[in-house]
Amino acid sequence: MRGGSDSRAEGREALRPWGFWTTLGWGVLGYGLIVLAQLVSIVGVALALRERRPEAALGAAAESGLALALGVLVALPLVLTVVWLAVRLRRGWDLRTYLGLRPVGWRRLLGWLALTLALEALAWSAGTVFDRPPVPEFMRRAYASAGSLPLLWVAVVVAAPLMEEPLYRGLMLRGWSAVSGPWTGAVLVSLVWSVSHVQYDLYDLAQVFVLGMVLAAARVRTGSLYVPLAMHGLVNLVAMI
Repeated sequence: MRGGSDSRAEGREALRPWGFWTTLGWGVLGYGLIVLAQLVSIVGVALALRERRPEAALGAAAESGLALALGVLVALPLVLTVVWLAVRLRRGWDLRTYLGLRPVGWRRLLGWLALTLALEALAWSAGTVFDRPPVPEFMRRAYASAGSLPLLWVAVVVAAPLMEEPLYRGLMLRGWSAVSGPWTGAVLVSLVWSVSHVQYDLYDLAQVFVLGMVLAAARVRTGSLYVPLAMHGLVNLVAMI
């Protein structure tokens, strides 16, 4: 009897997600690779600009939409590899279950997308009250200096959600929800995600946090990562229009 109890206990232990600190460690690793990819891209663009604008090459590259696009596209496979490795090393889990890669009905998906558009409309209305531009200045500069607009569109609308959602609403939300409950986990993940957007001011960071909570709510309510992934892509699409 004791042997059977021990086996069941080991089975329950094997099916636990990563704990709080290990999850944080995976998140830091993923974010570190994003920063590294962005820095490499900035240096590369600065070297390309050096012949034409040697005195301002680094500053121009840091605000360049081309560097942003290249950084996201370089970071995407690196971050997805970290997420895959984190799940692969956790005994008893598969990628589909850990991240919530499960289909969801079209009607339910459309409802969340409609909520996303309503949230964007509310953010735009708040921006007019506080005399804020509809698009953050960082994105305006990136758009103007993209070099290749199709590349920037692919990076922002497609690659960025594919990079961030598995890391934040997939890997990190799963681990922290198991420790502190889904809604506390959602708050923690949203805080981390918003702070990672260091290019924004406090007003925009607050909006990022609210968006993060809505994306986390979609993940918790539907059990599917595909829903916040689609919502994130829609938000970025609206920002690019």
